[in-house]
Amino acid sequence: MKKTYTPEFKAQVVREILNEQKTMAEIASEYGIGARILDTLMEYLKHHAPEKAFVGLFAAEGSVPFYERYGFKDYSPSMTGIFRVTPI
Repeated sequence: MKKTYTPEFKAQVVREILNEQKTMAEIASEYGIGARILDTLMEYLKHHAPEKAFVGLFAAEGSVPFYERYGFKDYSPSMTGIFRVTPI
């Protein structure tokens, strides 16, 4: 089921961003936004990606542990980004 956000929720997140007291990554983590996006992506891949699909993402510095929870691996410095191969 698709998660929807109320106008009040969206306004609160925007206020926090504009306040510039936290990074975007901190705000996304606090509200679980990154996890919702990755949950949706992983569900999509589970149903639509062919076997042995190569999936790559770019990750902000310090965020690799978050993506590792979803099976992505950091192959730096030989490759830029984080990657995984399906099946999910």
